[in-house]
Amino acid sequence: MDAEPQQHRIAMELTTSWPDLRARDPHTLSVTKTLLVSRFGEALRAVDRGRSVHPAYTELFEIGRLEPSYAVRVAIAQEIGAGGDSAFELLQARLRLPETVRQRPMERTRDWRLDLWESQQPWEAGDRREDRDAPAPDGLAPLQRLEEEEREEEEREWRDDTLCAWLIPLLVGSVTLRRHRDTPYEILASWVQRVDAQDAGGPALDLTLEVALAQGFKFAANRRARHRHARAQAREYLSEQAWDMLRRSRFWFTRLTLLHALTLWELPDGEASAGRTGAGTDPAQLVRQWLALPAGEAQHPFVDAAAELCVWALLTGRPERYLWIDESGVIAQVGSQPAEGGEVRKHQLWIPPSTGWSTLHPRAQQLLADVLLLLNLAERGDWPADRLQRLRRTDRPDLPPCLSRDRRPLDPGRALVRTAASHAGSNCRDDCAFGLCPYPPSGLNGQRPELSEAFCRAQFTLLSHTRPFARPQAPWQQRTDLAELRLFWERMSKRSRGAHRGG
Repeated sequence: MDAEPQQHRIAMELTTSWPDLRARDPHTLSVTKTLLVSRFGEALRAVDRGRSVHPAYTELFEIGRLEPSYAVRVAIAQEIGAGGDSAFELLQARLRLPETVRQRPMERTRDWRLDLWESQQPWEAGDRREDRDAPAPDGLAPLQRLEEEEREEEEREWRDDTLCAWLIPLLVGSVTLRRHRDTPYEILASWVQRVDAQDAGGPALDLTLEVALAQGFKFAANRRARHRHARAQAREYLSEQAWDMLRRSRFWFTRLTLLHALTLWELPDGEASAGRTGAGTDPAQLVRQWLALPAGEAQHPFVDAAAELCVWALLTGRPERYLWIDESGVIAQVGSQPAEGGEVRKHQLWIPPSTGWSTLHPRAQQLLADVLLLLNLAERGDWPADRLQRLRRTDRPDLPPCLSRDRRPLDPGRALVRTAASHAGSNCRDDCAFGLCPYPPSGLNGQRPELSEAFCRAQFTLLSHTRPFARPQAPWQQRTDLAELRLFWERMSKRSRGAHRGG
């Protein structure tokens, strides 16, 4: 609003102070940060319209690297992704995939800084090892502090890569640039080609980046025809690239996410549906065409279940009943059911952020629940490299026994205790090749939010409904004893209640 905007000064103050923002209630802090990010985005676009200074998109991107909350980082990506030409111009160098794809090391070697630090310390011959490792005023020993700094730097690099992968599809929709070199179109194509590097002449994207890129496609697909960043040319290009990526990928979560994105683009939406090749086709045949695999390759059970739900979404035109945009976002709120037979509100998004899990069809709720269970099992760990390693264990066309047959090894009642008995793989069945059980102890700050007590109770209730000639279990749960499955969700609800109360 000022004649000489102070946006960069304010943005730099925010960036500097961001790591020190604290609150007793993490949820309150996350909500407050999300509101601030929304206002930040409005201010960026206001300054951009005035053309007086460059908007502070680089500072907002840096805040995304510093922010530990997944929900806040998604909000940051959405605001930058709506920045159009200015955001792309300022961040273009960071978005381009380098010749050597950034991959996280599977094994961490001793940091060279540790050796350098130790070699320069004036230890006397009589000094004891325990004195050298004595904690500093902040409570951390020198070596422990260096390890923590190394872990945080690797975490920020991972957030940087993830933000870039989210942003590229969003920026394709918001820029006014034509399709030519040095545009988001070209950069997006280069990322997609690295999903399966056999024809790209280089290493493939790791699974965490592949998943983030698929999520970026789904964020972009959620924009309806009336959305200001839903240009017809961009929508067509994004849909083509998403289908290309789906053909290249075999990872179950990538395929499920891209399937949701393609379904949203296929929905008729006023003028945008005119001349669409998918209009009037058989939805089931269309989904089978998207998911076609070479002979002999099996489809993942979660992808099969998502495919059936996508067909229902196409038949009914109600994607909010069968799909979700972000697992963590929809699980964090109950939402509300529209009145039966009432007119659906017209939004700029197919599925607004206010949509909660209660809006979903019961089968979609069950799929969402078990998808999150598997992601939470795989994405545990303090180091990005550890999370990537466990995510790779799920890169196969079947489910671990704890989700398909026997849920006892999950043992969800464990409190926050860092013992060998709580480590991934310490409680698996003898015939399990995944090495993920038990479920992460309550109290750990995971990548995704805890499943709420209300959601877990809803899962318990769904398993209590019986119909003639039908079982309440989802198809991938058919070999699990019903009483055991209900007991699992009862224990999950008690765990969530204890976590909410700080117990």
